[in-house]
Amino acid sequence: MNNSIRSQPPRRSAGLSLIEMMVALVVGMVVIGAVLAFTVATLRAYKENLQSTRLTQDLRTGMNLAVREIRRSGFDAASVGRIFSTTSPSSFSSVTVNAANNCVVYRYDRSVGSIGDNPAATEIRGLRLNTSTGTLQMDATSSTIDCTSSGSSWVDVSDPKVVNITQFQPTIRTCGFVVPLGTRVVGGNTIYDCAEGKTKNLLLTLTGALRSDATLVRSVVDSARVRTEDVQFTSYTSPNTCPPTPACSTL
Repeated sequence: MNNSIRSQPPRRSAGLSLIEMMVALVVGMVVIGAVLAFTVATLRAYKENLQSTRLTQDLRTGMNLAVREIRRSGFDAASVGRIFSTTSPSSFSSVTVNAANNCVVYRYDRSVGSIGDNPAATEIRGLRLNTSTGTLQMDATSSTIDCTSSGSSWVDVSDPKVVNITQFQPTIRTCGFVVPLGTRVVGGNTIYDCAEGKTKNLLLTLTGALRSDATLVRSVVDSARVRTEDVQFTSYTSPNTCPPTPACSTL
């Protein structure tokens, strides 16, 4: 045996000291805490996004109904047949806004099988905010509309269990128009020189909050142009003497 080869002493097993282990535990806890915090924040943001989307969709559903109804106001299928046979073939004077009670009242001809006359007083409808229940409501009973009534004729359009409606604000704007006729038009025993009338636009604001989270509030805004125009045919002593177009009312 070669005496130059010396026996080596056994090596001790390598390991972590107590301090190293404590540092590793702290670092691991920091990482796990950061992951948990990120997960919780992501879940919270996801929940808030779902709630916000649901609230906005519910408000938009109510707004779409209001816009469709108001656009139909004053509808009268027979008005086309009265052009140049009467000075007033179409009128939508039945559109009114009761701002104090967050209410709009309107009517349109919807008689089944007998459409063809001006909207009757029995074909009246209304939309309003019920502040006591926090709901958007409609009255379609074909009777006189009372914006302050607590009767059963008003039915909820919005779901009172999901959304608390805090604002329904209808604002009306009227614009006049004057259109000179190219040539004098004879209708019966009357000669017409101009078509004069008005258009109406309603600006609608609907605001609500979730019943489950009153801090989550959203608003939707839309406009509804009444498609039925108030048209009057007028005559003057000579053609092309129509008055100037009147200015629009301010919102």
